[in-house]
Amino acid sequence: MKLNRDEFLETGYLIVKEAVPRDKLERVRQAYETLVNRQRENWKAERAAGDPPGGVWETGAQPRLQLSRAPLVNQIDPKTAPAVEVWLEENIHGVSTELLGIADGAVTEMMMMCNPVRDHGPARWHRDLHPIDTAPLQGYIDDILEGGPRYVQWNIPLYD
Repeated sequence: MKLNRDEFLETGYLIVKEAVPRDKLERVRQAYETLVNRQRENWKAERAAGDPPGGVWETGAQPRLQLSRAPLVNQIDPKTAPAVEVWLEENIHGVSTELLGIADGAVTEMMMMCNPVRDHGPARWHRDLHPIDTAPLQGYIDDILEGGPRYVQWNIPLYD
């Protein structure tokens, strides 16, 4: 795949067509649907007294599946493996590695954000950079300009 790393560095994003290969998309969708159902059962089991029956699924403004953390990581099996294996596809892993300018990029977090079951109103807008634990912004910018980005975040829709 031909990438324009300079465009990525300038705009902060790229649109990668068929990040999930078309012939694997349905298996990846099915794997994630199964994992959503498993996580919903986990949330039911973890709910606190007074929580609704679905736990976080019902209360969360943005319920998230965290595939690399317990208990869900321990529930990955051959049926759901495509949800993890997709991150090693050339159009994801290969693109990340090229954008980072390194020999072999590592997957550090696999997460899926789900729509809430009810409207929680607008989310408060935020930057991932904030003064609590971030160095001065100019130092961060200079570091990226000199050495490139340290990570790549993917937002991959599984459905239109």
